[in-house]
Amino acid sequence: MIKKRAIGIIHWMMILLFFMGIMIFQYHPIILIIEGMWFLLPFVTWFLNFRLKSRIKVRVELPAVSSKNSEFTGKLITINKSVVPVMKIVCKAAVENSLTGEKEVLYLPTYAIAKGGSVKIFQLSSSYCGYIRVRIEKIYLMDWLGFLSVKIQPNINTYVSVVPDLFTSPVFLQMSYTMKEEGENWSPVKRGNDESEVLFLREYKEGDSIRQIHWKLSAKKGIAIVKEPSFSIEKALLIFWDKNICQSEPKEMDVLAECVSSLSREFIQQGITFDLGWSAGSEECFESIDSMDRLLETIPTMLKQGFDKNQGIGEYLQEEDYSKVIYFAGDLPKYTENLFGCENITFIICNQRRQESLPNVISIRASNYMEDLRNIEI
Repeated sequence: MIKKRAIGIIHWMMILLFFMGIMIFQYHPIILIIEGMWFLLPFVTWFLNFRLKSRIKVRVELPAVSSKNSEFTGKLITINKSVVPVMKIVCKAAVENSLTGEKEVLYLPTYAIAKGGSVKIFQLSSSYCGYIRVRIEKIYLMDWLGFLSVKIQPNINTYVSVVPDLFTSPVFLQMSYTMKEEGENWSPVKRGNDESEVLFLREYKEGDSIRQIHWKLSAKKGIAIVKEPSFSIEKALLIFWDKNICQSEPKEMDVLAECVSSLSREFIQQGITFDLGWSAGSEECFESIDSMDRLLETIPTMLKQGFDKNQGIGEYLQEEDYSKVIYFAGDLPKYTENLFGCENITFIICNQRRQESLPNVISIRASNYMEDLRNIEI
């Protein structure tokens, strides 16, 4: 961006000096007019851009889902509602993977014809899975020579989920698996999807299911009230991914996402239903997984948020609600030494350091994680 502006200024000054040189040796009024027009050109076009900046609109279109190491196409669509064309537009786009924390800045050049628009095609790809946000931070309407700009700050966000690759990992689950029965207990603190029990009542928000509306109470209060469903706590198996234990490297976060997803698929193929949980900032999210379709729906949501340094270990490790807990993280949790001997908890840890030799700790390496998880017993 700075380099292109410098080149524009240099070209402008060189041509000005060229006309000045001609004028020194041979004065002619036409040459003087041309030189004056050339001198004014960037300032006039900058003023026009300033007047019509409110009439320039930009949006970005991305596919909903993509794969790792695979290019996907984005569209930068520019619309000009004025009768004056904008020949040079530069959009500053911040690209961030919210799971791994990777960031990149792109400068996308485009233009906008009068009473029309343009479509700029660009390519993106990610080596790691996650939730990719493309945010248009600034739009620069450049003068026709490309060094004077009018800045617009639209703050436009568009997202694409880059899903993890799934691999085959035969696993043997050592537990007495029992199906959930009706009429069991429900957690007083965890949100879930069991609408037969209510965690708390709140006002209706856009996107809430109509089935959650408490019609009698809504009619009494005059506003829409919904029931927040509770989470059944008598479950057999929980797979939990704690992203807040430590700030893992992007490769390690990617490996953990693949391992959680692949192990979950393996259980579905074995006919085992389970709860899949993960940390998302200050919240702990839980979903009941009973089919492959349900798992594929849940995975993109699980990838939306990565490490949050302000959060600690959740209460799911302290409760005895599950017959078996498989705990994925980048490191062993602190202050829970009493859990390392519990047969119902298995820790699967991915980092570069060698883990302690404990009976319920499985250490995997980012460079060879498929082999480390092959034919494991949990």
